[in-house]
Amino acid sequence: MPFLNGIAAVKQQNLWGFIDPSGKWIFSPKFASVQMITDAGYAVEDPRVETLQIAIHTSNDQWILAPYTPESAKFPTSSGMRFLVQFDDGYAIADNNSKKLTDAVYDTITYIGSDLFIGYRNYKSELLNSNGKIISDQYTEILPPILFDRIKCIDDHHYGLLSVEGKEIIAPDMTILEIAGQNVACTKGGNLKLYTDQLELLSNFEFDRVLHFENGNWIARNTDSGESKLFSPSGKLVSDKLSFGYGDIMFGLMPAGNQNGLWGYVNCDGKEVIPFQFKYAESFMPNGKAVIWKEGQGRTNYFLVDTSGREISSPPFDKIEWHPDGVYSLEYDNRNQLLDEDFNPITKLSGNPVQYIGDGVYIKFKASRSTKLQKPNFYTGEKFKIYRSWDVEPVSFHSVDGSLLLKAEDFDESDPKPSVSEGLAMAKKRGKWGFIKTSRPKN
Repeated sequence: MPFLNGIAAVKQQNLWGFIDPSGKWIFSPKFASVQMITDAGYAVEDPRVETLQIAIHTSNDQWILAPYTPESAKFPTSSGMRFLVQFDDGYAIADNNSKKLTDAVYDTITYIGSDLFIGYRNYKSELLNSNGKIISDQYTEILPPILFDRIKCIDDHHYGLLSVEGKEIIAPDMTILEIAGQNVACTKGGNLKLYTDQLELLSNFEFDRVLHFENGNWIARNTDSGESKLFSPSGKLVSDKLSFGYGDIMFGLMPAGNQNGLWGYVNCDGKEVIPFQFKYAESFMPNGKAVIWKEGQGRTNYFLVDTSGREISSPPFDKIEWHPDGVYSLEYDNRNQLLDEDFNPITKLSGNPVQYIGDGVYIKFKASRSTKLQKPNFYTGEKFKIYRSWDVEPVSFHSVDGSLLLKAEDFDESDPKPSVSEGLAMAKKRGKWGFIKTSRPKN
């Protein structure tokens, strides 16, 4: 397993131990299982110890195992800190004094904010308050997030609506229901329409998608027709003069087209932020870049802009995707390439596919053409034909600095996914796993 906080978990003879970057044992192999907790480090389970233990590097340069309570199991509420505690029979909520506030009967407990938990047991979900009291009926699912003090529920494949007090506002008998500002968009068949919580019709506009801005304004979009409307939280029409894009709202901006067919970006009030000047505009990626389309030289050309509308210099592309650890996948003229955050090449532009799989690792593929035979099929109407087909197979795994980590022929289904962490990459050679140094910056 990859390096995390200066140590890596390695397995020998079915037992796990830990090594430092020099290969020296920190803990010799003696653990039956380990787990990697990204924000904390490596944790181990020891049958002689009741609680999960975490490997900690002390100030005097020693490694020790200490009891671990995950931050994800601590929840500040208006009634005080609450803890998710696991017992033999299930999970329970406890207070700061380790007093159980619920029975330990839950398969999972999820905190959803506003002093509310969802407890799941016996294939049903129920709302719990911060004192551990059950405040709702049981449903197949209760679906966060909380919007305008309401939350969706599902029972027997039908949707309903609950208040944050756990009271049923709309019985679960809708085929689709979305919270739409202070109202709801719902239907018992067909597209959505806008209703009050008392199911009084507010608009005859039919749509199938709801997107909320942070100020509570929301977009109703009909995917088939492309028609869109912007509403206020109360359901008042803000604008019906815009066509909104297919993606999500990012950085408070949404791609939109005006009545002249030009695209740009608008804010939560439907006001133009990046001018309407493009053939089309796509939603921003999480790194603050977005793809816009322009006509030129008889073809559509694609460019990147930032959230101010400034065009970003990049290699030409037909498609581009950004990955969370700063790698771009690019396609151009039926060839593909990987680039770093600054558009420096990681791989060459090639007709052979490459796929970035995260954690500083990509796979090289080999593409080849072969002759295929299609037999006639009386039932489907398919006729006999001979045709040429592209076949793609993996060749090798590499770190983003180009280092070979393993060949595809050496990869076993039970092997871990290779990754790069803290300047070291997991690699396999002659059937054994180890680590090699890479030039990839430390995480």
